[in-house]
Amino acid sequence: MDKPIKFIELLEYGEEAGLMAIGHDGFEGWARKRGIATEGNHAFHWDFLQSWIKEAFVLINPKAKKYSQAHVMKGEYHSLLVAHRSLQEARKASKIAICTAFAAVGISFLTLLVSIGIGYKQLQTPVTINPEQIASIKYSVQTTQAAYEHQKNLITLQALNDISNAIDKSLLASQATYDKQADKTIQALNDIAQILKELKDSRQIAGDATDGTTQDPKQVEHTPSPEKAVKGEPSRS
Repeated sequence: MDKPIKFIELLEYGEEAGLMAIGHDGFEGWARKRGIATEGNHAFHWDFLQSWIKEAFVLINPKAKKYSQAHVMKGEYHSLLVAHRSLQEARKASKIAICTAFAAVGISFLTLLVSIGIGYKQLQTPVTINPEQIASIKYSVQTTQAAYEHQKNLITLQALNDISNAIDKSLLASQATYDKQADKTIQALNDIAQILKELKDSRQIAGDATDGTTQDPKQVEHTPSPEKAVKGEPSRS
């Protein structure tokens, strides 16, 4: 059975030859090696390949006879061959990625089913707790509660200490303010007493001066006048 002819295979053969020219015998040998051209269909396939050869290869000796002509692959078709390979590699990588993704989804689904089965089995299995586990749980609860109470007491004591310190600071500030006000009041009273004392001393000095220069009214009243003394009236003593 004849194999289908692939243009890419012809380009790959031209790439293998490189800069070496390929003649009629070379193309015919390549076609027979791949089973493309056989004795029965040689003429048909050769005519078909000839059109591809003219498209992708350059004839370097056009004046030579038909079976002596040599060809070299065009550079643009070499670029197309490289692009084709890159596309094939990208498709292969894409297929691998898709297969990997499907495998991951399948594994995840299988894991989910296993987890559901294990959970259901655990729900159906009766749970037994021995006394040692109960004692351990009680001890853990008591330890946690004791630690909580201790922490709570520490926080309360700290809060009380803070309140006490605040009260002490407030009392000290109030005492200092009171002491300053009392000092000012005492100083004002002392100033008033000093002023009163100075007024009293000034009045006493003024009274002493008046007594030294003014005669007693009683003495003036009992002194006889000159007329009464002449008439021989006794004076009132």
